[in-house]
Amino acid sequence: MDENGRHSRISPDDSHDLRDALAVTKGWLEIAFRGWMDMGEEERFQCVAGALLGANQIGYRLDLIDGQPIDLTDSPESKMADEFWKLAERTKS
Repeated sequence: MDENGRHSRISPDDSHDLRDALAVTKGWLEIAFRGWMDMGEEERFQCVAGALLGANQIGYRLDLIDGQPIDLTDSPESKMADEFWKLAERTKS
């Protein structure tokens, strides 16, 4: 516990990174939620992709906090590339 009686298991830098990634995820989801019916397919895709990137950033940071070696942890951008590849393969058929 710190001097204020709080448990401090996450560093301030990690907390900042998690909050930033959560803000990205939340922002894109709010845009999608409010405008989904008026959006075209491309706009919807961009909102979902933005939210997914934020979620991947959170997962990446949590993997590092949990002690996962950085060389064994996929970056958020790498995970996004995999997701876009899968989506492209599905839309071909």
